[in-house]
Amino acid sequence: MTEPQSTPANFVYSFSIEDDDPALSRLPEDVRGTIESRIVDVIYESFVTSADEDYLSARVLAVKGLPRAFAWGAGQALEKYFKAFLLLRGHAVNTKKFNGHPVRKLYDAVVALDADVASIDMTPHPDINAELSTQAHIKAIPLPEFVDLIERIGDPGNRYNAAAIDFDTNYVFALDAFIYGFRSRIGAPPIGLSFKRLDNDILQPFWDNNPYFCVADANHSKVSTHSFKLLWSLGCTMQEYLLKNEQSWPNMHALNWLRRRMRI
Repeated sequence: MTEPQSTPANFVYSFSIEDDDPALSRLPEDVRGTIESRIVDVIYESFVTSADEDYLSARVLAVKGLPRAFAWGAGQALEKYFKAFLLLRGHAVNTKKFNGHPVRKLYDAVVALDADVASIDMTPHPDINAELSTQAHIKAIPLPEFVDLIERIGDPGNRYNAAAIDFDTNYVFALDAFIYGFRSRIGAPPIGLSFKRLDNDILQPFWDNNPYFCVADANHSKVSTHSFKLLWSLGCTMQEYLLKNEQSWPNMHALNWLRRRMRI
């Protein structure tokens, strides 16, 4: 089997293989370096590249008017970026504390190691070329509030339409700002390396109106309710309606039938 190509040596990490096995300190320095480099490669492939792809999916699907898919992708992206950060500092992420998809717990663990993460600038990029009717809606979302928001709307338990998904274009701009700032803190290679096998038809909606990551000479189109089919949306699912009005006989019987056959 041919050895995979190694990751560009940009990552910032602080673990040492000697922490788990002091005997490894007797290995030549270049061998220890090779071992650590391969560990970083696995973290990159398993968490960072995967997170980049989830981020791409979230953004493209938001543009296409699919808020539930955006929420799922955004939640997956944040979870994986946070786990990459912790692993690069030698911390385990396969513990009971991080069972499930605890985005906020992971964020808190990251901030405990690097308080500067909490100060990432969440202001939407000034180069966003928005129509006047849209500009009034553009605003920054405080980072802790944004993390809690993504954990809530991206909860895997909501994959089956258990709760309505609220959506705001600002969620996309906040995701752009945070991921740009956070990737720089782990020294991740350029995000385009994660997308090198993808078609331009998929990539274009990502680069467009994303000045944090696009090439310098990109010609941004305007952000509008046409390019972002949902500017703001908040709804109520039938399940939520039934649960809130269970005293009604039709609702009660509908819920009884459903509870015998699915998780409510």
